[in-house]
Amino acid sequence: PFSGSQAIQSKHISEGRYNMKPEKWSKVSKEAVHFTQSLLQVNPERRLNTQTALDHPWIKKRHKKDGASQEVDLPVVDALRQFGQASKF
Repeated sequence: PFSGSQAIQSKHISEGRYNMKPEKWSKVSKEAVHFTQSLLQVNPERRLNTQTALDHPWIKKRHKKDGASQEVDLPVVDALRQFGQASKF
């Protein structure tokens, strides 16, 4: 949800400013969008911590009753990896 130079992205991240482009997010479930937005909260009181993230309905639904997880789209995995490598937070 971030674009621009690294300096611009860092500024936007610290301000909680991001753009969830419809062409990339329109097929994402409302629960997954809520999960993502909850992780991007600047205020630590409102941001998901580890336990609340694991207890989020979207995470819970990702596991079938037999415990096997569903596949995650590769573009989502790639975007998360890129974000993790670029993030200084």
